[in-house]
Amino acid sequence: MQATQHCLSHCGEIDQLQKIYKDGQTKPQVVVFVGTLVRDYAGIGLTITGSSPCKWYINLDIPDVLELKERFSVNFQPIKWVENAAPAFNQDTPEEKTIKEILKLNPHKYKIYSTP
Repeated sequence: MQATQHCLSHCGEIDQLQKIYKDGQTKPQVVVFVGTLVRDYAGIGLTITGSSPCKWYINLDIPDVLELKERFSVNFQPIKWVENAAPAFNQDTPEEKTIKEILKLNPHKYKIYSTP
């Protein structure tokens, strides 16, 4: 819920968050996020970040969502409100480069590490 709260408030719809929370006390809620990035950080946990193109769809009336709601209703647990949400993750501002500078970059100079 922490990540959802951050994305929805970032996208400017805190009223929607309150409605999802209220409705989520009695029945499952399925929210489909589009234009977001999901990551799992050590020490922080699962996070969802979004920017201006972030969109979400609440309880769509389509077979996949209806199936999920049915599946979640078996062991339904109300949404929990987390007062002390995880601190926001600040990303470094990317360096600006010209095409000429990009073409000169050595792809073997930098190692990329991924986490499972």
